[in-house]
Amino acid sequence: MNPKQPLLPSTVPSYNVPIEDKHVDSVVHPKEVLRQMSWGIFQVAYSEPVHQLSLGGFRQRIRDLSYSAPSAGRLLLEIFRTARTPVAVHLLAAVLLIIAPAFSLYLSATILGIVEESVMTRRITEVHVNLLQVLVFMWLFVAITSTLSTRIMADTRLALSGHLRAHFLPQLVDGRSSLPEEYTFDTEVPGSKFFHEIVTRLLRFLTVVAEVGVLVMIISRREFHETRLLAFFAVMLPAVMLFKPQSGFGGAGFVFWTANPDYYYLAALYKLAFSQKYRPTLARDGMCAFIAQEYERVSRGLECLNVETLTIQCGVKVQWYWDLTHNLILDYPLVVCALLIPWSDPLSSLVTMVLVQHAVMTLRQSVELLRADRSSDTFVEVVGQAERLYEAIALDTEVHHGTDRYPDPTLSREEGMKISFRNVSFRYGEDGPGAVDSVSCDIQAGSLALVVGVNGSGKSSLLSLIPGIRQPSKGQVLIDDRPLADYDVASLRAAMACVSQDEDMYPLSLRANMLMGAEHNAAEVLERAAQMGCATRLIERFPSQWDTVLDPTPVSSQCIHNFGYGRISDLAWAELDAHGPKVGQTAVSGGEKQRLAATRMFARLLHLKERVRLIVCDEATGALDSRAERDILKQVKAMRVGRTVIVVTHRFRELVGEADVILVMKEGRLVQQGTHAELMLDERGEYAEMYNAQADSGL
Repeated sequence: MNPKQPLLPSTVPSYNVPIEDKHVDSVVHPKEVLRQMSWGIFQVAYSEPVHQLSLGGFRQRIRDLSYSAPSAGRLLLEIFRTARTPVAVHLLAAVLLIIAPAFSLYLSATILGIVEESVMTRRITEVHVNLLQVLVFMWLFVAITSTLSTRIMADTRLALSGHLRAHFLPQLVDGRSSLPEEYTFDTEVPGSKFFHEIVTRLLRFLTVVAEVGVLVMIISRREFHETRLLAFFAVMLPAVMLFKPQSGFGGAGFVFWTANPDYYYLAALYKLAFSQKYRPTLARDGMCAFIAQEYERVSRGLECLNVETLTIQCGVKVQWYWDLTHNLILDYPLVVCALLIPWSDPLSSLVTMVLVQHAVMTLRQSVELLRADRSSDTFVEVVGQAERLYEAIALDTEVHHGTDRYPDPTLSREEGMKISFRNVSFRYGEDGPGAVDSVSCDIQAGSLALVVGVNGSGKSSLLSLIPGIRQPSKGQVLIDDRPLADYDVASLRAAMACVSQDEDMYPLSLRANMLMGAEHNAAEVLERAAQMGCATRLIERFPSQWDTVLDPTPVSSQCIHNFGYGRISDLAWAELDAHGPKVGQTAVSGGEKQRLAATRMFARLLHLKERVRLIVCDEATGALDSRAERDILKQVKAMRVGRTVIVVTHRFRELVGEADVILVMKEGRLVQQGTHAELMLDERGEYAEMYNAQADSGL
């Protein structure tokens, strides 16, 4: 093999990025100008926004703000009513934090003025001494108040979060919104970010305004040269901090790439050499030495152009003149002050220098916090969070159903629930594949219906339309000869007991799983349901039996590394193991999972009793052995009195003799329906072929 010939094609690879990863949105951005620059072997591209302070843009922001303002006001009022005391204390602490820095600046200027006057007059009176003591104690009180207020705001925010979680999360349970995510239990607090952002932004803005106001008052009392110096810092410090770009690209996001194929080849060689996936094959073929030679050859070819991508990802430094101005104003303000010493009184200049240093430190911290708000959501977007929260609460989980409760006293029958499909079609998404195509049939009340077909024939999709989990793309589902949409969905589903093929246990105890929604904790219901679901021995095998949680919900239980904390000691880990939650999963097989799911369905039947009018078993026994499947289906048939039963199973030979109707699905269509005897008359029909195939295989 030629050592110069690369193992992989020396071309730049193409990357198919999912559309959601490109962060495409519908927000109308200001007019942008594309810029490019070179950085080693990489080409960097970014858009430089053209800031248009037009009247139209200002009006649009006002319209957006006025649109969201009612919801924002409503949410603020609701938050206050939900937790009056924490909100009131939180706002009081915020007001103190607004006043504290400005008042501290005022006290320092006053103290320095008294000291300056005493030194210049070379005399200090008792009044001056007493006043200085009072001012110093007041300054100390401001420092203590500021520290306590910061802690109080943090504590009240935690307390407020508890109130907001208890108030809003139950309202979002029935919402169709994809938020909150299931993994955000520790952090998701609806309304908290909105309230915190509003309070924090107002606090930071008003803090800067108060500090600048105090500086203006101080400036008016100083001499001419010192006035100009203080005015210079009062203007330049906020200006430099607010307008200095965050990076060499003006703070804009950017992308980068290289047309050099050797770079991508080197990346592939790195993955090839150090991935455990390929190492056994490389070692087997004796190619490790060749990979090492190739890596060395390509690395030497790139030489100094081999720029680490992390360097670019972290951003390019701003222009030198911004760094110089920033350092002079913020890091070396005394150098600028010293330039004016020849034209002013030395003592007065010294006082001014101390005052400037203190003012810069105070104002710098406040402006840095204010600048941080600019890199996140705009104020209009923050106010819009209230609108989005109420929209999420208002979205119903279902397409709107009626209000009539089930069963209908005039149409429903004691024998069970009648199901009718009228030219029903269903597809997943507007452009998704069709799962059900023009199905029309009736399942009479009290009947045993068997739905058969190969995998992917549309059986489960058809049955999912009965409880209204999904809505037909076309056609209509009738319950007891009335449109499903006429019924109150909660009362309709309360009349159903369903179990599917891949049904997981909830992250609760098995007891809570089985008795969810039950009015009382009946031990006899659990024992009988376990016997009917062939799960008694399985549950007895678990150390905690009915209190076993198969998949516990993990919660945070340790500090975050690299946040200033040291190593967690073995003693601390031992205490956590002894007293903390047990989050280890309990492994169960597919068949065991189906036994537990069947037990949960039987428990529902036992505690709801005659209220259940429909039983649906959707391939609920496919992972069980034939004996367990027979026993469970026998229990299902024993519960038929006053109920309609629908069973989907691949091993249907033992049920065909008792089935009142058999529905045969193929490619989403209902191709045959009737009794076993009727369907077997068509020897070349779909059903006869499936039945004979099972007979030949002994299933």
